[in-house]
Amino acid sequence: MSIDKLSLYDFIAVLMPGIFFLICTEMIFNLASSELVIPEGNNLPLLLLLIVFGYITGILLQGLSQTITDRILKLFWKGQLSEKWLMDNNQFLSDDYKKIFWEKVKLKLNRSKPTGNEQGIRKNNREIFSLIVKLVEREKYSDKIQIFIAQFSFFRSLLTVFSILLSFLVFKYFSYGNFTRIEIMILVFSLIGLLISYSGVKKRNEDFVRATLDAFII
Repeated sequence: MSIDKLSLYDFIAVLMPGIFFLICTEMIFNLASSELVIPEGNNLPLLLLLIVFGYITGILLQGLSQTITDRILKLFWKGQLSEKWLMDNNQFLSDDYKKIFWEKVKLKLNRSKPTGNEQGIRKNNREIFSLIVKLVEREKYSDKIQIFIAQFSFFRSLLTVFSILLSFLVFKYFSYGNFTRIEIMILVFSLIGLLISYSGVKKRNEDFVRATLDAFII
């Protein structure tokens, strides 16, 4: 994938969650006129304004997802996949695969297989994987891995959006004691979206780690 296509994908991955969040927030709290949030007809200035606000909101959501959602996911997953999969007691990767991997690590990075306590091994695994990512970025497999990273970031932003929307709805319910029809629709959609987004985050994270390890070994 070319840089231009990847940049366009990143732009859309930031813009869409931002616009979706703005529209749903307006529907819940009526913070702005519907014409501002959902431009009608040929109102190009308002459409451009929505795109600008949506992109800025998307960037803020990405920052929030990187600092908070990512930490929550790591706590829920009990660490990063890259450090867990390389442990001897983890069976996601076969023993033969890990044997070949550590031979490549010794050959290309001059690093030995970590030993000692679990915390020390995990720390070394993180360091080794970080070096592998930088090494693979210079190879022809970089585009495929960058796609997985972009998709992971997109699903993580959506996960953040749906979590915030559900929080908004819970807050409004306890404040007013009822839901409107549109709020019920947003609630159901957010619950479904939360499950799908989590599944997407988990799958793309697995794809990224596996593709990186495969590219390093190959």
